[in-house]
Amino acid sequence: MAKEERTVGIGDRYRARHKFGRVWEVDAVYLDGVQRPHARMHAVETPSEERTIAVSVLLDRDRYLPVD
Repeated sequence: MAKEERTVGIGDRYRARHKFGRVWEVDAVYLDGVQRPHARMHAVETPSEERTIAVSVLLDRDRYLPVD
């Protein structure tokens, strides 16, 4: 059976698994200097708060969960 490949796209929302706080929305996805994908995100409740997270971290269900 083929492994399902998950992706991260603009507008996707995530919440840290261990926190019941901010929801983060993806603004852009890009490759860093060594070709690893990263997501530029902002806090939905506080749009001026931004962070960049490796896509591999966002897809790690032990660390982040998607928000529908």
